[in-house]
Amino acid sequence: MRHKKMKRLGVTVFTLAAAAAVAAGAIRTAGADDYAVLTAADPSDGAALVHEAIENVRGMERFRFTQRVAGAGSALDPASGVATAAADLSSGTADPPRYHAVTQLKGRDGAGLAVEQVAIGEDLHVKLPKEQRFRKSDKKAKKSQGKKAGGAGQVDVVDPVMSLLEPVDNLPPSSFGQPSAPDSEGIRTVTVSIAEGASLVLKIDDAEHLVRHVSYAKGSAQAEFTLKDFGSSSIHIPDPNA
Repeated sequence: MRHKKMKRLGVTVFTLAAAAAVAAGAIRTAGADDYAVLTAADPSDGAALVHEAIENVRGMERFRFTQRVAGAGSALDPASGVATAAADLSSGTADPPRYHAVTQLKGRDGAGLAVEQVAIGEDLHVKLPKEQRFRKSDKKAKKSQGKKAGGAGQVDVVDPVMSLLEPVDNLPPSSFGQPSAPDSEGIRTVTVSIAEGASLVLKIDDAEHLVRHVSYAKGSAQAEFTLKDFGSSSIHIPDPNA
C-alpha cells in the first residue's frame, strides 16, 4: 500500500488512498512539518520492513544527512571524511533532483578545509576553500534511477543515500536478514546483502518505519549516513548561479 502526499500553502493534503490508510492506522503524522508515513509492514519481516522504510524516506521528498566515508576509493579524505548534506528528490522531469554537501577535510598544515558541492540534476557545481562562488565542474554528478514519491514512475537520483537505497527495492526476499528487536531508542537493525562482498545495514525507526542510519561496507571501503529532518520546510538547496 502506498500513499501520495501533496503540499499546498503549507497544508498537507492526502489522496483517498492515504486517507484510507490513516483510518486503518497505517499512517502516522509527526513533527512541525506534518509528514505522513506508512507503518503497515510486519516488523519481523526484513524485506517488507525495509521496502516500506525506503518508501517512507522517498515520500519525504527532502531530508538532511551526515555522511562519513573511510577506506579505499573514498571520494573524501583518503583516511576519513565528514560531510553534512541535504537532498531534494525529483518528482519528475520538470523537477530535477538536487543535492548539497559541505565536506570537511584537513589541509597539510592540519587546518580544517571545507569543500562545497551542489548538484542540480547531473550538473555539478563546486566551491573550493577560500572561493566565494561556485564554479560548474567538467565532471557530472553520478546519476541513477529511482521511484517518484508515491511510487508512480521513475526519476533521476543524484544523492548518495537514495543511490544506495533505491536498488534495494529490486532485491529478492532472500537478500534481507531478520530485523532485530527494537533497541533502547526504538531502532530495529536489518542487514541486506546487496552484492558479492558488500552489505548494507539499515537502522529503522520502529514507530515510524523510517530509515535513520545506513552503513555500507565492501572490503576496506566503508560509508555511513545518518538521516534526519525528513520533509523539513527549512531545507533549501542553494542556487549555484546566484
